[in-house]
Amino acid sequence: MDAGLAPSQARYRRPSGRAMTDKEFIAEANALARDFYGLMGYGVPKGYRFHRATHPKERLCWQMAVVAFERLRQTAIDGIAGE
Repeated sequence: MDAGLAPSQARYRRPSGRAMTDKEFIAEANALARDFYGLMGYGVPKGYRFHRATHPKERLCWQMAVVAFERLRQTAIDGIAGE
């Protein structure tokens, strides 16, 4: 692990070599949740925070995004989103 980086940052680096910040991870997971929500026929404004949603379908989309991130990037999003 890189010294001085949070575990989430050390696990994934952008192609440029720069580690992603927790804020970038949350933004990408929310974008993925928005895509899942869209596939279900729903929509929310850009910037909507699925990780703070209370609606069951929105929470489900966040959970699906978390699972996808954990599998594809081996990063625990829930831990950095304050879950």
